[in-house]
Amino acid sequence: TIVIDGKSHQIPAKEFFLLKCLSSTPGRVFDRNELLDHVWGHNAGADTNVLEVTVSNLRKRLSQLGSSLKIKNSRNLGYWVEG
Repeated sequence: TIVIDGKSHQIPAKEFFLLKCLSSTPGRVFDRNELLDHVWGHNAGADTNVLEVTVSNLRKRLSQLGSSLKIKNSRNLGYWVEG
């Protein structure tokens, strides 16, 4: 569950763990492998496409819910959260 403007919203577990990781240190760049390990586990065998799809879904969900958080990325660097 996340809270936006005082309202609770249920989101899928992988999106929650991704958001939790990114928002733990706003502005810090997390590389893809670090996020894959944190969200899917060291031995999960998840690829970067899974991460990209989850980030895309989370961005859409945050926007629809009216959140000011923005997930940014830079090719070959990684992802970070602003807002």
